[in-house]
Amino acid sequence: MKHLDEIEYYAAIRAKGRGVFADVVADRLGIEWNRAEYLLEKWTRAGWWEWGVSLRSGWLTDEAPQELTA
Repeated sequence: MKHLDEIEYYAAIRAKGRGVFADVVADRLGIEWNRAEYLLEKWTRAGWWEWGVSLRSGWLTDEAPQELTA
């Protein structure tokens, strides 16, 4: 089961498109960075999040679902 903060965070990142600064999105949603980092690592393991230099800056992959639901 997905938590509401994960669903909101995912939707906000999806809306931004490529080259998202995930830490900025988390801050705007009031999500602590350690929680956001956990979610990004979870999505990376699932093959949904790609990043280059830093986990904080990346994009959702083509394999990522269009939206998350509870």
